[in-house]
Amino acid sequence: MGRGGPGHAWLDVHRIGAGLRDPEDRFCGAYGITRTGATLVRPDGFVAWRADRVYERPEDELRRALARLLAQDDRPG
Repeated sequence: MGRGGPGHAWLDVHRIGAGLRDPEDRFCGAYGITRTGATLVRPDGFVAWRADRVYERPEDELRRALARLLAQDDRPG
């Protein structure tokens, strides 16, 4: 998916400019998400978090997920 693809809101959240190329459409099935979903994968390959779709405020979802994963309070400072 490029920036204009179905999951572009997630790309905007963490400002990744490069798109994901998946010509055989295997990525979503492998990670249990839809084409508008997102996933965080640790360097060791462990799926740490996934969202099955884009939420109204994806930046808030990602912030909460990272706070949980890092055992931090997710309330704004």
